[in-house]
Amino acid sequence: MSSLRRVRECALGWAAAASVLCALTFQPRDARAASAGGVSAPQAGVMLGGLGLGLGTLALQRRHDHRAAALACVALVGSLSGCEPTSAAAGRRPGAGDDTRSAARGNDTPNRVSLPASAMAYIRVEPATHAPEDLSIRAPGRVAFRDNSTARVDAPAAGRVRKLLVEVGAAVKAGDPLIELSSPQASALHLQRDQARLELQRAERALVRQEQMIKAGVGRELDRQAARADLEAARVADRHARRAVEMLGPSRSGSITVVAPIDGTVLRRQATIGAQVEPGGAPLLEIGDKTALWVVADVFEDDLLQIRPGTTVQLRFSAEPAPVPGRVVGVGALVDIGQRRAPVYVAIADEAVTTHKLSPGMFVRADIAGPAGAGVTLPKQAVLIKDGESATAYVEVDPGVFEARRVVVGHTAGDHAQVVSGVNPGERVAVAGALLLDQQSGAAL
Repeated sequence: MSSLRRVRECALGWAAAASVLCALTFQPRDARAASAGGVSAPQAGVMLGGLGLGLGTLALQRRHDHRAAALACVALVGSLSGCEPTSAAAGRRPGAGDDTRSAARGNDTPNRVSLPASAMAYIRVEPATHAPEDLSIRAPGRVAFRDNSTARVDAPAAGRVRKLLVEVGAAVKAGDPLIELSSPQASALHLQRDQARLELQRAERALVRQEQMIKAGVGRELDRQAARADLEAARVADRHARRAVEMLGPSRSGSITVVAPIDGTVLRRQATIGAQVEPGGAPLLEIGDKTALWVVADVFEDDLLQIRPGTTVQLRFSAEPAPVPGRVVGVGALVDIGQRRAPVYVAIADEAVTTHKLSPGMFVRADIAGPAGAGVTLPKQAVLIKDGESATAYVEVDPGVFEARRVVVGHTAGDHAQVVSGVNPGERVAVAGALLLDQQSGAAL
């Protein structure tokens, strides 16, 4: 009986020690009931711990009783199993911090973000204004010749270059000589023309003779009809031979003089003395009228619907600080598959071409006036796209306080976008740093 008593005392001592550990690091399931009784869980653990330590010390003095030690360990494990962990913060249950944060969020105004003064250095705020000039369609362009203002000079017949009469850059008038060719083909054509002329003269004399014989009563009607048929055939052959020679241009025997077809400037000259040339080959020269120029702007297909003939354009050249005015005269019908652009033709006043000394091939930036509309104009980085559909802008309602607004975007051009609704003129909008205000936003416009 005394041995059994000692075992019980040892077990009670270890259970009390375990209660002290639980009070320090765990919370018993019935802590709420203990608190209701006027004694807190830590206090109860200390009281039991003091009693348990005394009993445990007395029981463990009998070192020879191994069964008592084993039963004490079992009691310790059982006491530990009756405890549950608490939060990392002392005296709080799991989830208590989440409730606190949820309550803090619930007190905030929806769709509003507050920033400290230190973070405002990364935010740039500007008032929303209606600025139609910012909605101009900006497109790269180049100066080019107008239609029918360039000419390609080809060899009219096969031959060899004998003499070059002009240099590149020379101003020429229509009909001025450019190149002289030696051409056996031209010689043959001249020979055919001479033969056709002689045959025509012979047929005319034969018909006259038949007419005279009919009048004298010695001719036959059949012979007169044959003479008339021969004359018509000779006329056709002569007309064909003359036209073939006329296509050669100024020529005589086996020599051809190539002349300028239009007024202009010699742009390129590919012919060299002694070179063999033929019709349909490489051009001998290229001539262009440098006073008949326009600008060809390459506009994205999304902006083509906003452009109409007659729309005003501001042309900016790298060598000219002041813009040159122009107007749209045509929109290309085909869109380039690779670049997704189409040409837009802009006319320039002739005096502006001369004053600014424009040349074909010069680079130009075209600012095509966009359509005027309601709403305000904002930089594109001020508008955020969410979920690939909705657009959001952040409006400063108080110093450091921003409100997320759903906006409707209209026409976009260059670095600006037209906001049809959602933002009123004069309201201050975050035009830089909007992504800091909304980390869940999508890509900017």
